[in-house]
Amino acid sequence: MSTTTCNGNLETEFTGSSPVEGKQRGLFSRLLAALHHSRQLQAARELDRHRHLIEEARAYEARNRAR
Repeated sequence: MSTTTCNGNLETEFTGSSPVEGKQRGLFSRLLAALHHSRQLQAARELDRHRHLIEEARAYEARNRAR
């Protein structure tokens, strides 16, 4: 099971745990975990890359709520 958390500052934290804790994992399991981790890192990079757009959208929504 893996969890992705984004706080208000758009900092992303990934935590994961293996359902096979304490046991040796097989090749396929390790490969799948590595691919999953790679995609999580890519998602974090995309969020960082577009952070300015997200902040601008939040500011736009806040301005419209004030009207």
